[in-house]
Amino acid sequence: MPFFVFFPGDSTVAIVLSQDNPQNIPYGNDYRERKPFETGFPVRIFHFRRKKTTVSAMTIRFFGDNSRQGTYALFVTLAETARLAFGKFRSGTRFLLDHEACLYVGSALGDGPSATPLARRLVRHASRSPGNPPHRIREPMIEAFTKNGLARAGFTPPDRKKLHWHIDYLLDCRQAELSSVFVIRSPQRLETTLSRHAAALDETIEIARGLGARDTKNETHLFGVNDLETCMKKLENAIGLICRPCR
Repeated sequence: MPFFVFFPGDSTVAIVLSQDNPQNIPYGNDYRERKPFETGFPVRIFHFRRKKTTVSAMTIRFFGDNSRQGTYALFVTLAETARLAFGKFRSGTRFLLDHEACLYVGSALGDGPSATPLARRLVRHASRSPGNPPHRIREPMIEAFTKNGLARAGFTPPDRKKLHWHIDYLLDCRQAELSSVFVIRSPQRLETTLSRHAAALDETIEIARGLGARDTKNETHLFGVNDLETCMKKLENAIGLICRPCR
């Protein structure tokens, strides 16, 4: 008879098999074969889809000053488990995304008296490649940015979006929906500080070292999240230590 090993807080169960007792693989569950370990028996690792719980309302939260530059956190909910390659990252390896959501930390610090780098970057994130509908948060985002002076009246989203950054591939995925954004309006380079706060949270999981951080060595800026609501509250508190909320 096989015995089962559960990993607390994870959607993974290891089924340890005896050599003479192969088991049928349950339909619809992803699995990977593992080599025998200390028991001398082969192991099959199954990833079961966990029930998703999401924050129902879209959130666009502003922090900092009146700068049009800044750092941001994107919260992306996942409707179901997905396998996704992030462009050429790790030679096109497809990663299992069986989390409730994902968290991405980025920045847009372009300068110039007429530049609106933060608004343009975030609205680009809320868009998808040609032929795919934008994220539902895009129009509320444009309205909020115009109202708060982050973008000028008449601001328009990009006509065509080409996938470039690691986050682009996630945001173009049909299972993913950009649900909430934290916007830090500041010319200071806060991306590393914020990503380290994110990495230290109990609710975040490192999908792969270096993911989402093409321009930064030895860092990770794109994480899985297993408790979105708690993660958002904790990250908001962390941002409050970095800069004050906009009033």
